[in-house]
Amino acid sequence: MKFSTDRPYSDPEKAARKLLDIANATEPLDGKIYIEKINAPMLYLERATPAEYKSRA
Repeated sequence: MKFSTDRPYSDPEKAARKLLDIANATEPLDGKIYIEKINAPMLYLERATPAEYKSRA
């Protein structure tokens, strides 16, 4: 019995691909892309959790 659904960005490759899509669509400001411009769409528009897309070293 399964009570929860699979999260769309639980796969690290899918999350990384979406982060790159967002980063490539973002205009740099003074040659920099601010992390807020990437985190906000990922958290609020895509409804991903930080645990799903944080860097794992």
